[in-house]
Amino acid sequence: MTFLLANWKFVLIGLLVFTTGFCYKLWREEVRAFAVFKAQVEVLGKSAQVEKERIEREHEKVTKEIKDAIPKKIAIARGAAVANYIASLPANASCSGVSSTSDSAGGVDGSGKERLVTSAGFIQDCAQDAGTIGLWQDWARGMNLPVK
Repeated sequence: MTFLLANWKFVLIGLLVFTTGFCYKLWREEVRAFAVFKAQVEVLGKSAQVEKERIEREHEKVTKEIKDAIPKKIAIARGAAVANYIASLPANASCSGVSSTSDSAGGVDGSGKERLVTSAGFIQDCAQDAGTIGLWQDWARGMNLPVK
């Protein structure tokens, strides 16, 4: 103990060198750990970028398919709308229970067909709207959105 007290300056210098070396060692370990962390983040960032690009390509593909299908499906829906509507009507056009031989001014003969002709545009518009909604649903499913 007397040796240490007699040479306290050398002991102090030795302790300072030891603590400096220890702190340097801890600092280097942290630098290495940060370099490993940085490399891991870089790898994760690259894989996330690849996944993002894949999803964007898929979304662009689905959007292009739907955009290309819109005019075709709308034309088909509008073209077949009136025929499909007529086919969906019951065989007996007088659903109201009035016989077709009725001589009343508001009889079913002719007036039902006139109403159908005047509403053909409406029927086609409805078919277009239904087709458009179907395409929106197809697009949403292609984007993995929750659509029932």
